[in-house]
Amino acid sequence: RLLDQILGRVLRHNLRNKLVVIQARAEQIRDSDRHGDSDLAEEILAAAGKLQATAGLAQDMRTIVKNRSDLDRQSLNEVVTAAIETVSRDFPAATVRTTFDSDPTVVAHPYLSTAIAQLVRNAVEHDTVNESPTVTVRVFETPDGPMLEVADNGPGIPPHELEVLEKHGESALEHGSGVGLW
Repeated sequence: RLLDQILGRVLRHNLRNKLVVIQARAEQIRDSDRHGDSDLAEEILAAAGKLQATAGLAQDMRTIVKNRSDLDRQSLNEVVTAAIETVSRDFPAATVRTTFDSDPTVVAHPYLSTAIAQLVRNAVEHDTVNESPTVTVRVFETPDGPMLEVADNGPGIPPHELEVLEKHGESALEHGSGVGLW
């Protein structure tokens, strides 16, 4: 039910809003007699790229939830390293520092790397302090088990976004802005 709720919101809100931008800019280009259309085209390409990324994340979430009982043993350090490599390809200017205080084996979903990549991606995208974002990822042991910490210099996750994550649900008026942290 939660997945349906999130996907419904993504399709209804996120995708529709980006499509409105695409349609409006395309109409401006079509109706324009002036030069400078490349700026409008760039806006269209950016909106379409965000739309495509959101759809891809929604599909990943669907796959994960459909196969939620699939578990396997994984080296957390290897999973973190793979996730960071994925994000580094998309954000070559970002610096991701890692500290591995231990090398725990965890029992987790095969898409654990995807989840960690989303945490790191979120940190890179929201590090607004540095021109070249810097993110720190640390793996360490606690008395309760392995811990993964992802930190950046950004403003933090807005309280309304945290509330939605902590409630494990969304409504038409209270919802997250994307699907990555889900």
